[in-house]
Amino acid sequence: MKGIILLLLVLFLSPVLYGQMFQDVLNQYEMKIEQLERTRGVFKETPSKVTEYRIMSFLNRYNRNAGMVFYGFFDDTLSVFFCTKNGLIHPHNTKINSIELSEKITEFNSIFIQGGYLAEKRGLEVISEKKTEHSSSSLSRELCEILLPPLDDLNKIQHLIVVPILDIATVPFYALEFDDNEYLVDKMSYSIIPSLNGVIFDNNQNPLYKKERLTGVKYNFESALFVANPDYTNSKVKLIQLPGTEKEVLAVSTLLSSPENRILQGKDATYQNIISTLNENEFELLYFATHGILNADNALDESYLLVAEDNVQQLTARTIQSLSLKNTWLVVLSACETGLGTIHEGGVIGLSRAFHLAGVPHVVSSLWQIADDETAILMTYFFEFLGEGGELFPQEALRQAILKYREENIDNPYYWGAFVISGVPF
Repeated sequence: MKGIILLLLVLFLSPVLYGQMFQDVLNQYEMKIEQLERTRGVFKETPSKVTEYRIMSFLNRYNRNAGMVFYGFFDDTLSVFFCTKNGLIHPHNTKINSIELSEKITEFNSIFIQGGYLAEKRGLEVISEKKTEHSSSSLSRELCEILLPPLDDLNKIQHLIVVPILDIATVPFYALEFDDNEYLVDKMSYSIIPSLNGVIFDNNQNPLYKKERLTGVKYNFESALFVANPDYTNSKVKLIQLPGTEKEVLAVSTLLSSPENRILQGKDATYQNIISTLNENEFELLYFATHGILNADNALDESYLLVAEDNVQQLTARTIQSLSLKNTWLVVLSACETGLGTIHEGGVIGLSRAFHLAGVPHVVSSLWQIADDETAILMTYFFEFLGEGGELFPQEALRQAILKYREENIDNPYYWGAFVISGVPF
């Protein structure tokens, strides 16, 4: 009898306990985001507290099923909380500390970096010599078990929203492979959000608050600024030219065919020209096809998008976050390692977050040194699907582009797994 009573107490109290743990994770997350924003000098008071109910209400605005995954460390144990339209799913725990997790993420990513050693890359000419003792499949399945909810729960959704801490945002989730030999990209789209309040609950950035139900969106960019293959013959670092970026920009701009498109390339793609063009015009799309330079120790001031005359000024994360881009709907950073940066408890400080702070709801970035020619093909597919429109966009458009690329080109995650969209889908 006592055993039955104890079991009933556990069943009754568990949801209450898990709910409190989840709220603790949300509170810790908001505190870390505040610290991160203070580090960047852009802190602003959050309008209200994030709760499980508010998350459920947000998810229920989608016609299709979406879920949100959260992370919290408790005594060297990582707890993964998964919230759906119906509320919090039973969390699962892994005995692992933050250092061990970071090592596994770095090792997993290094497999793909080595896999593209023959490609011309849009970044520094650096090839990792680090070898891994694990296969990509074994490491991938281990990360699936650590970072994702159980497959039975995951298979019930069509979009996964990842709320990252530390360097979890640098995981190429699309390239995670499950025991059923499918990648995450085969099952659903996903997105990374830089902050809960700043992206999900900001009325200025998210049209979900203006619609009871979002049935889909079609991208018809009426104005766009393209920056491609700047002339950096006087560059302080050894870099190759990127002829694929000019082909890429030509293909994408032709798809848009708007008279308001502007293209800056070669010697015209200077810092001064880019900044003055942005200050004098409003663009719905910003597209940078160039080299991305990463300094993980000081991403705010020393990670940048390479433009012409780099010995004068560059587009650093600090410069970008000070811009006013509230009328820009999408930024594409078709350059190397633009989704990386300085690791903070609240996430990654870098170029992608800088554009969000400038007012952009969606940013496409990369997690490693991407291939020049193959990236041009993938990005063209991406904009073809954006033009068709649909639900859970732009994330689902990128997913469809990846699936098409895998079918018609090279089914190697190095070529398609690096790209991620931050910001929640429309």
